[in-house]
Amino acid sequence: MKILNNLSLCAIALAVSLPANAVDIKQQMIDTCVTDTVKYKVADNKTAQKFCGCTVNVRGKMTFEQMWQVQSLTQSGQDPMTMPFMVKMQQDLQQCTVGLKLNPPQKPEPTK
Repeated sequence: MKILNNLSLCAIALAVSLPANAVDIKQQMIDTCVTDTVKYKVADNKTAQKFCGCTVNVRGKMTFEQMWQVQSLTQSGQDPMTMPFMVKMQQDLQQCTVGLKLNPPQKPEPTK
């Protein structure tokens, strides 16, 4: 238990000592999504920001336990989309599109 407490203290100290410019992973995921959504002409930048922010938030609520359950079902050849939390997540992801104009993806223009 003492080792666990020491590790917790080390983790807290490390988190506090991170530089102010440390990468915000969530924002980086949103930015990447926005870039790709605009690149593939699915939406304009403003719509992509709304869509990507919502989808990253929905997916961010998945726990490690749920990820492991999905992986286990997938590896055993079963469909994880039948799991109640996956059904709920799919419904929440559908809500991310309500009121937004999204186009089918298009190939980006070739770079010259």
